[in-house]
Formats: sequence, structure tokens, C-alpha cells
Amino acid sequence: MKILLVLGLHFVVIILTCNVKHEQPSHHKMSPPEACGPHGKCKCGPTKKYYKVDCKNKTYKAVPRHIPPNATKIVLSKNALEYMPEDVFVNTPNVTVINLTDNCLTKVPMKLFAGTAFLKYLMIASNYLEELPPGLLANAPDLKSIDLSSNNLTSVPADLFKDKHKLTIIILMKNNLQQLSPTMLSSTPNISTLILGSNRIKEIPDGFFNHTPRLDRLSIPMNNIKNVTQSTFAGLKSMKYMSFAWNDLSRLTSDAFGDLHLYGSLDLSHNKLKEIPRGLFKAKNRSHALTMLYLQGNNLTFLRSESFEGLNRLKYIFLNNNNISWLDCDVFNGTNVSYIYLFGNNLTHLYNDSFRNRNIKEIHLYENKIKSISQSALERMNTKLKLFLNCKNLNYIPWSENFINMTCVNEGFVPRITFNRHDTKLKLTLKKEGFVCESHLNSTTCSPCPPGSYGNGHGNCLPCARGGFYQDKIGMKHCKTCVDGTFVNKTNASNFADCTLCPEGTNQTRLAGYRACFCKQNYSRTNRFMGCSICEDSGVNCSFDYKFLRHGFYWNWSFPRTNMTAYAQFVANLQTNSSLYDLDTIEYNDFMPYAHDCPNDDSCSNNNSHTVGNLSGTCAEGYRGWMCYQCENYYYRVLNSCRQCPGH
Repeated sequence: MKILLVLGLHFVVIILTCNVKHEQPSHHKMSPPEACGPHGKCKCGPTKKYYKVDCKNKTYKAVPRHIPPNATKIVLSKNALEYMPEDVFVNTPNVTVINLTDNCLTKVPMKLFAGTAFLKYLMIASNYLEELPPGLLANAPDLKSIDLSSNNLTSVPADLFKDKHKLTIIILMKNNLQQLSPTMLSSTPNISTLILGSNRIKEIPDGFFNHTPRLDRLSIPMNNIKNVTQSTFAGLKSMKYMSFAWNDLSRLTSDAFGDLHLYGSLDLSHNKLKEIPRGLFKAKNRSHALTMLYLQGNNLTFLRSESFEGLNRLKYIFLNNNNISWLDCDVFNGTNVSYIYLFGNNLTHLYNDSFRNRNIKEIHLYENKIKSISQSALERMNTKLKLFLNCKNLNYIPWSENFINMTCVNEGFVPRITFNRHDTKLKLTLKKEGFVCESHLNSTTCSPCPPGSYGNGHGNCLPCARGGFYQDKIGMKHCKTCVDGTFVNKTNASNFADCTLCPEGTNQTRLAGYRACFCKQNYSRTNRFMGCSICEDSGVNCSFDYKFLRHGFYWNWSFPRTNMTAYAQFVANLQTNSSLYDLDTIEYNDFMPYAHDCPNDDSCSNNNSHTVGNLSGTCAEGYRGWMCYQCENYYYRVLNSCRQCPGH
């Protein structure tokens, strides 16, 4: 369900919903509104580049009528459109931009774009599309960009992008794609950006990129890909940005990137890689020009000599949060790396001259348990090097003829990365990696989100929610969960030890979620973060952590110190199983009324009494009033029953 909320002083009004069902479309039931003209509600008129019809955020459930035939940009985003008539764009042959984002579409007709020969930019993101008909874009040869993200697509037709020689951008992230057709990109020679993140893709077919020589931005994070080889990338030439983060990669062949020219950023973080094969970054007949390399969150246990040879322009390398316990000599030899992030590993001793590189400016080694650093390990380092580490485990202070700025930091230390403010690509990449950034006059400074928080991917650090969540590392995109039956009674929990046993009356065999664990069966609560009490009142049901009426019972909320409004707010908030719950209504402080037997069980039907709107109880048809004892109009009493009057 998609909901648009309007916040008042003390209440929330739901004004727009998506009823995502395969049923008769609503546009058949009533005449759709007008777009332009004297009765139109859309903004219609010329701009510098387009004749624009802007119907954004109008709560329309049907496409408006009277869209001018000279329209070149049609915006129907943020409505509640349930259906698209196949002839809706027939009378707008010159349209170049169509935006259908944020609606309630579950499908689109095959001929929807049959008359849009000049269409260049198409956006149908954030709908409920489960499939696309073959030939959908057959009559849109000029298409340059398409966004189908945030739908429910499990596949795309093999011919969807057929003969799209001008197409440069395809966005299919946040769907349910499980496999890719080998010929999906066979006639898109100018594609430059392909975004497939947050799907269920298990493999990339060999030859998938054979006809995409200009593709230089490839983003496939958060999938289930287990293997990539040299043949995976056959057909690709240069790659400015490539991300396989949050997949299931366990190994890479040494020639995996052999035919590629990598420059910009490569993200292999949060996989299952155990080693970096020697020669991985040695390209044929040329050097890679990577400046950013992300390898954090893998299962790396050691780094061999010259692991990164060939990365002559590398500036930042992230190796944090692995299991690295050993560094060979000359690990970073053959690179120009300036900033090395090795925190959160298993290093205990530094023996070798692993950091023999005059370009290194900072090495981050905290969150390791380093006991000793040999003199040879510090030789031939940059004399202006800054070395950050925990000192509490050191057996002695290392000595070197070189002047090295060694800084002992505490457990919660958060590093800062400063770079030219015009390097917007680096800033965007770091924000996606759980960093928060600040721009200054000539520079930008980014820091990973501190312990107790996580990055939302848009440059904000959000606190780990009160309940079953904590985070003891920095720069993370998610919070960790407490073990079953434990919770933290505060936000920003930064240690596993913050998780304590859930209170009495709760179910300690499951995750806590956004409360102090869920209640046991037949227990209820009046505070989200306190214990639960057994339900001794036979007239109430406690299935959802709160009390509501059973069939045949009635309670009176007019007695002093009872407050139905406050209780309804508490229940509504308790039903919010996310971090968006309301801090002001986590507790109900007043009395609960007793549930009494109704004189006639069937008169107190209490249908859907677990819902917020029916908590006070509901009478069956024909009954009303106290204990549902009175008869409604046109009903008469026979003993304890109300019967309908003849003729009504």
C-alpha cells in the first residue's frame, strides 16, 4: 500500500492509497478529470525546452483528459494511477519525456507507447509492475534513458531494448530480477550506465556485454552473484565506476579484469572474498587508473606482496572490517596510494615493511589488537605519515629513525577524509558507503557514521533504533541485531553488551524488533519498552501485544481515568513495526475498562475490533447503544434480539 500522509497538529489523515489488486480499473467507474483547459488542475504551458503538462501530486487515480496534442513533456508522477489506457499518448505524437513515477500501476498495455516515436526519457519507477509486455518500446527508437526501478519485476522481455541505438541509461534497481537474458543488451551499442542493484540476480551470462563497448558505469550491488571471470566482462573496454558490493563473490581469477581499463572507483565490498590474487590489477598493455578501491567487509585473511601492483593512481583503499592477520612485504608497492584503511581487522604484529611507499599519508589501524611493531615495519615510510592505532595492547612504543606521527585513538574514533570540493563523484561514492559529508569553501570533509548509527546511503547518519539494534563499527549501512530475547533500552547503542534480557512476560525466543521483545501468547502491554502482563480478562483478545474485544463482550470507555483516544494512539503506534514509530505515544498511562458479557452475545459482534477504528467495539446490524442492547431504527425487540421491521 502506498500512503500519502498529511500531518496535522494531533492527527494523521490518509488521503491517498494504492489498492494493488487485479480488478476493474477505476477509470471505467467515473469520468477522469481534465488536465488542461478552464477546468484542468494541471500546470500546462511552454518552458524553455518543452511544452509541459505537469499533473504531479494531484491524487489522480485515472489519467486526466484533454492533454494538449503539442505536449512534449508529460508528468503524471506521485498520483494513484491504477491503469494506463493504451491510447493515452496517441494524440501527443511529439512527446519526448513521460514520467509515471510513484503511482499504483501493476501493468501497462503493450501499445502504450505505440505513438511516441520521439520519446527520449521514460520513467515508470516506484510502481507495482510485475511484468512488461513484449514489444513495449518497439515504437520508441529515440529512447535515451529509462527508469524502471522500485517495481516488482521478476524479468524483462528479451526484446525490451531491441534496436535502441540511442539508449544510454538503464535503471532496473530494486526489483525482483533473478536472471538476465543474454541478449538483453545486444542492440544497445551506446549504453553507458547500467544500474541493477537490489535484485536477486545470481549470475551474469557470458557474452552479456558483447555489444556494449561504451558502458563505463556498471552498478550491480545487493544481488546474489557468486562468480565473475574474464569472460563475464567480454566486450567492455573501460570502466569508470563498477560496483559488485553486497554480493556472494568468494573468489576472483587473476585475469578477471585483464581486458578492462579500470579508472575511477571499483567497489567489491561486503562479499566473501578470501584473497586478492596476484596480478588481479595488472592490465594488458596498460595500467589501470583506479583512484578508489573498496574491499571492506570481506573475509580477507592476508595481503600478499604486490597485491595491488598496477594501480599507479590509487589514492584511497578500504580494507577495513575483514579478518586480515598478516601483511607481506611491499603490499602496497607499485601504487601511489595515499590513504589506507585497515581498521577492524585481526592484526596483532607488524613485522614487515608492508607500507614501503613514500606516497602514503595516512594509515588507519585502530580496532586491531596490535601488540608489537618492529623497527623494520616503520622503515622507508613517508616522514609525514600519520599512523592511527589503538595503543592499549602495545607491549612497547615502537622506535624509528623516521619521524612518524603516531596517534593513539580510543575505541570510538572516527576518521575524516578531506578532498577537493569539486570532486563530486568521490563525495557521492562515500555517501553511498555510509559516510556523512560537509562541504567547505575549498574542500569537502567526509566521515563514516560513528558506532551506534548507520548510513542511509544519502549522506545521513541515522541512530540505531531503540529495541533490538546496535552497531559497534563505523561506516556501516545497517545496524546489527541483538540475539533473540534481548534488546537495548536506548537509541544509538554501540556495543553488543548494550543488549540486555527482555523484560518479564515477553517472548525471548525471537528477535526484539522495535520494542522490548514481543509479548508471550495471551499477554499484553501498555508500554512498548516494558514488560507484558497475562490477560486475565476473558472478554479480551491479546494476540497483537494489546487488548481488544472478543465476540460477545462490551467495554465502557466513559468511566474516569479511561481514555480511548490515548489508547487508540498507543495501539496505532504499536502497530508501526519500524523506526518510524512515534516517541510520544509509546505508552498508555490510564486505566483499562473491564470487558462485560453482552446480554446477547451475537449483538456485540466486534468485527475487526483489533483495528484502531474499532477498538471501542462494534454492534451487529440492528443493534446499538450501551452493551449493544438497544435496537436501531426500523428494528423491534423480541426478548434479547432485535428483528427488522417488515418492509424495511
